[in-house]
Amino acid sequence: MNFNALLKRGNRAYPAVDGIRAIAVIWVIFFHAWLFQSYEIPDPTEWNPDLVAPATNLSEEIYRFPVLIWITKGDLAVDLFFVISGFLIGGQLFKQRKETGVINFKGFYLRRIRRLMPAYLVAMLLALYFMNGINVERAWSNLLYVNNYVRNSYIGWTWSLAIEEQFYMVVPVLVAFLFPLFKKKRWPFGFLFLAPILMKWIQLTGSEGYQLPFNVPFFTPEWDDWFWGYYMHTHLRYNGLLLGVVAAYLHLHRPESMVRFFSSRVKSNLLFTFSILMIVGIASIPTGQWVILKDSVFQSLPPEAGWVYECLHRELFCAATAAIILASIYAEGWIDPIKRFLGHCWFYPVAQVSYSAYLLHEMFMFWLFPRINSAFGSQLSEVSLAILNGFIVLVITLAGAAVMFLWIEEPFLRRRTAKTKGLTK
Repeated sequence: MNFNALLKRGNRAYPAVDGIRAIAVIWVIFFHAWLFQSYEIPDPTEWNPDLVAPATNLSEEIYRFPVLIWITKGDLAVDLFFVISGFLIGGQLFKQRKETGVINFKGFYLRRIRRLMPAYLVAMLLALYFMNGINVERAWSNLLYVNNYVRNSYIGWTWSLAIEEQFYMVVPVLVAFLFPLFKKKRWPFGFLFLAPILMKWIQLTGSEGYQLPFNVPFFTPEWDDWFWGYYMHTHLRYNGLLLGVVAAYLHLHRPESMVRFFSSRVKSNLLFTFSILMIVGIASIPTGQWVILKDSVFQSLPPEAGWVYECLHRELFCAATAAIILASIYAEGWIDPIKRFLGHCWFYPVAQVSYSAYLLHEMFMFWLFPRINSAFGSQLSEVSLAILNGFIVLVITLAGAAVMFLWIEEPFLRRRTAKTKGLTK
């Protein structure tokens, strides 16, 4: 096993990106640990379509501690992943076209399959045990990466992988054929960016729209309709990936402009400060989509305010993340401590196993939580038990992901690298 691939960064170009990726996977694990303990969710063998999971005290307890509100907004961690993915994969495509004048479509898609599918297949097999194979009859949708459009799909939390792969079916074509047609790239980028915002607005204000705070109990039919019919659809959620691609374009095709902009300490520090405030602010505003809120800023506002927020808050969050990525490359000043923090060597192993950790974390929760509760439930308070569950599942998930990375992901990555080198000789 190649432990160096897990522990040593080497000469990777974007250490801050590793920190963002590590934070994203830890954030999503804590979020789901809170969410799945905020309701009395039965063992997967007892699930049924008519289930309504009663809320526990934990669903409201966390709102007593404003400093922890960010945990309830862990759905934004997926948007962090989207921006990072768009920046890295978009960067590869722009770099290839800049250097060779063409996009190797076959090579790109084969690399995506070799990168994602081995660990994905192992996770699907493991879910036969840890999730009792619930909805396995729809595993075909996972293999085709359309599970975000298939209701009650197998290991349903992998919907975000489907969004990424659907996006990457289109982006190489855009980079190779559409973008070169426009001298000013702001036009195609702008159109693609505005399209999902308009589609969200139409859906939110239509007969089947909803208002914030959403305030519909978890696992109810109405909540399912929102989750499977709105929350995870590619045409409404791809802007995080697109903004990552935009950042990659600016980095690779407009480096002089980036240098000029970030060389101004005033502009650089203002952008960085605004981006941090935007991220912290959005991560601190619950919208009632996971637990019912007794009090919400949206209750005193007209419905239009909630619709505008829902249409734009992810885009603003992702734009701020993309700005921080670019600032970590070009800027100096206030951002230096953040750059050192995000680039810390401790984050690198977590970033390396983040894909496998995302694949494994929910199935581990559904398997572990009932067993830990049975062993310690009579000895600990509800909050103490939830904290114990959260940290145990974090450790076990990262450990299992490290095994998956070393035995499954890294050998295929090494094999891919060897083949690439062979083609370039």
